[in-house]
Amino acid sequence: MTLFRTLEIPGCVEIDCTHHADERGCFVKCFQQSEFAAAGLETAFVEHYYSKSVAGVVRGLHLQLPPDDHAKLVYCVSGEVWDVCLDVRVGSPTFGASVALPLSAARHNAIYIPRGVTWVLRRKRRGDAGLQCDEPAFAQSGLWRPLGLSRYPLADSCP
Repeated sequence: MTLFRTLEIPGCVEIDCTHHADERGCFVKCFQQSEFAAAGLETAFVEHYYSKSVAGVVRGLHLQLPPDDHAKLVYCVSGEVWDVCLDVRVGSPTFGASVALPLSAARHNAIYIPRGVTWVLRRKRRGDAGLQCDEPAFAQSGLWRPLGLSRYPLADSCP
């Protein structure tokens, strides 16, 4: 059974994905529409991406502005990545707040990121990530250092 844990930013949810392991390896279910709908999450995903980067690479900030904003599901398919979300929704009670979450293939966890929340992803030693979006992706990028995110383990990598 998939478990959902609400994070400090409303709408951001950590997901402990259902997985089964044996001597051959493991099988992980990252998404099931009915479970996500029961948890109150938008689930009309229309695109899926795969990101592979060398150690220490930072990808982000990924920001989609209305009407091109979209919800995202991010998970790690190998190794480990560090995901940081920043609430940029005008009028949100947590506007400017951030939350960080390590994602790893070994933990079988994912993060659901709602519309209006931007994010940055950093590869630790090695990590490959999958991303599903509920609208075609049109992202604008920005520098994360001026936003106070350097307290997370992003600072020793590229700007």
